[in-house]
Amino acid sequence: MNEQEAKKEIAQAKEELLEAKAKLKELSAKLKDLWDVMEKIEAAQGRLQKVEEKLFIESFGKKSFFDRIDNGKD
Repeated sequence: MNEQEAKKEIAQAKEELLEAKAKLKELSAKLKDLWDVMEKIEAAQGRLQKVEEKLFIESFGKKSFFDRIDNGKD
């Protein structure tokens, strides 16, 4: 390999390295976006669980559908 070929190889390798770095930066940004979405999903699931628990607890304080049916037959 002569000096001309070596310089050409070096230039090509540098170009490929720059492309790889750009792709890595792009994928890193996408990963951050996905991470943000996952955090939002987890927060929403937590809020949903709290509401479900509250509704479940409140439902014990009220007469059930079947209790109302039984009382109506008396």
